[in-house]
Amino acid sequence: MGYKPACNPVYPVYLNDARTIRIGNTPDKMIELEDESGSVYQLIQLMDGTRDLDVITELIKDKYHEITYEEINAAIVELENLGFLINSEKSDHNLKDYEIERFKGNINYISHHTPPRQNPAL
Repeated sequence: MGYKPACNPVYPVYLNDARTIRIGNTPDKMIELEDESGSVYQLIQLMDGTRDLDVITELIKDKYHEITYEEINAAIVELENLGFLINSEKSDHNLKDYEIERFKGNINYISHHTPPRQNPAL
């Protein structure tokens, strides 16, 4: 299946004001981003684990025509490299839904150490 990025649940996303986003809440794992157009916040909201990269890219392009595919991809790669995204594609693991719910705390903890594009439930 395709890569379905999701923001790692251990790093909350805050909209500080109309133009600033903060991801994370600890000094060692936190960034603030200027977001003049709101496109970065929209991108983060679309990365909820239900959409693959192609769908996310098209939705952003439909709303923000001035943004290129390369810029969208670069933003996603940067968020991955910073450790704020995980792969939420369910077909990439064999846990049942009740097991995911039961072990959510463990999975969230492990997700803090999970490499980009890997599902912490693997």
